[in-house]
Amino acid sequence: CSSLHCPFFDRNMKWIKSFLEKILQGGSCSFKENHGLYCPGCGASRAILKLFEGHILQSILYNPVVFMSIIVTIIFSVLHLYENKKWNGRHRYYRIRITCLIILIIVWTFFSFLRNFLLIHYGIDYIGDILY
Repeated sequence: CSSLHCPFFDRNMKWIKSFLEKILQGGSCSFKENHGLYCPGCGASRAILKLFEGHILQSILYNPVVFMSIIVTIIFSVLHLYENKKWNGRHRYYRIRITCLIILIIVWTFFSFLRNFLLIHYGIDYIGDILY
């Protein structure tokens, strides 16, 4: 594998992308079908697919929690490596971790509320009407 092209990585990314496309073709969210509202995870498969295609903004619009989860995972990993190197594995940065998780939960809750509010009060199907 060279730094710019890795057949193993390309093959796995193609498999993940085809898997997600099959999921998206197979149907929609059963929560939305039964209750007429978006569940907090609605749009996550599309968000991951758009992220793999390099469309970061569209991925965030489908479900911002996917992109934010990746950022939080990177932050946690960097903190973990830093703590292992500097503090011999003792955890020192709980406030940063807790803050990241709280922000993630707030964004997830707000986004879920906002798109259901638009659907109920204004008839705007956020994922169906705006993003397609």
